Amino acid sequence: MALRMDCRNIVALTRPSRDFSFTLSLLVFVVSASIRFALAPLAAGSDVGQFWAFAKTFQIYGLDFYNHNDVPLEFWPYGWPYCYPPIWLLLLALSYFLAPVSEAYSPAWRLVVKAPIIVADLSIGFILLRMFPENRRLGLIASSLWLLNPWSIYISSIFGQFDAISVVFLFSSVYMFESKRTISGGVLSGLALMTKQYALFPICLILLSLLRERGLRHALTALLTVVSVFVAFTVPFSLTTAFRRYVETVWLVRLNPYYPNPLCYSFNGIFSLLTYLHNLYGWDTLQYFETSFILLVSLLVASGIHIMLRRPSDYDQVALLGILSLLITFWLVNPQYLVAFIPFMIVDGVRNLKYRKWTKALFLTAFVPSVWLWVFDVSLWFRLYGFSNEAAIRLLQLLRLTSYRSDIYYLAFSVVLSCLLASYFLLIIKLKVLILELFKIGRQLFKQLSERFLFRR
Repeated sequence: MALRMDCRNIVALTRPSRDFSFTLSLLVFVVSASIRFALAPLAAGSDVGQFWAFAKTFQIYGLDFYNHNDVPLEFWPYGWPYCYPPIWLLLLALSYFLAPVSEAYSPAWRLVVKAPIIVADLSIGFILLRMFPENRRLGLIASSLWLLNPWSIYISSIFGQFDAISVVFLFSSVYMFESKRTISGGVLSGLALMTKQYALFPICLILLSLLRERGLRHALTALLTVVSVFVAFTVPFSLTTAFRRYVETVWLVRLNPYYPNPLCYSFNGIFSLLTYLHNLYGWDTLQYFETSFILLVSLLVASGIHIMLRRPSDYDQVALLGILSLLITFWLVNPQYLVAFIPFMIVDGVRNLKYRKWTKALFLTAFVPSVWLWVFDVSLWFRLYGFSNEAAIRLLQLLRLTSYRSDIYYLAFSVVLSCLLASYFLLIIKLKVLILELFKIGRQLFKQLSERFLFRR
């Protein structure tokens, strides 16, 4: 009896206490926030200055913005248009109100425009921490894997892209749906959609899962809530902009494929390869880009069949299927798109490490994007726009983050990444078992029809 009590005491001592877990979690958040906010004013991707131009344009035209979103004004650093839903535009307007600077790439603008992105990053970390209430250690691990992930730091604090805002809305909606708060989940899903268009694919699968798991009433409630958010943000701009132009500008913008050059920013293996062959040999491979949409629909249909047959209860895994479908098949996968899958894969991986044979290996896919940083010259964003920081550049040189490679390296990277993402997708839906289940259902259906119509006397 005494020996048993001693063993229990030893086990209790080896478990991290609640106070220690809280202290460690706080430390991770402070460190990750400090790194992000310290880097924010020192670096800027090309879009950071263009965001400043969009904010000034919105100040001039107001709700008539989408009639002028593709007409460069004299203060635009680049000529490319604003082709996103309104939420990011409104955040840009708020940023410009707080920092009405005259230079597109000034340190003040860099910090202010990245602040909501960094807050979204930290919020994702907090949600990850809360998604494992039964095991604080797992929550801390999941949160740390996101907050200290080099890729999430690079995209938000250096490159300055806002995908984390859409992801935090989508991630929060998953948390709400799992907590059976349907309306809150629908509102957050709508906000995710009105921040970045690709949220549509995971949202559709989540709604299908709601239908299968909780019934028509909950699915319709969530759908109507998403539509209400869409209407709330669309109607004000449609009053001054023709609805057709708004739809074409925002929702149909990626339907005309082009070669995604330079290849260092293309992260889909199939279409990076087709682009590489075009660049190297001059072959007309653009005609094959149309297959992107067929492949995307095919994976979404496979995901839908998986949901209807298996009834997966983890909405984060369902959302991950939608995101993976896009990343595996879409002809244009920019660096910032990869932010979307990482937190969902972290949750799915942490939850299933004990239950799946290959999860331990494929789980590392969440960290593969970070490898790209060591085959790219990250210091470019610290010196390109006139506010060079020599100390930061020297640190990047010490970390070997200043090496630009030939296209074959980026092609190989995108092919490997796509293969890993496709492997994880197949791991989730268990394609072989799914096909056998469909064959079994088809055989039973054929037997029933035969008995009813062919062998009826």
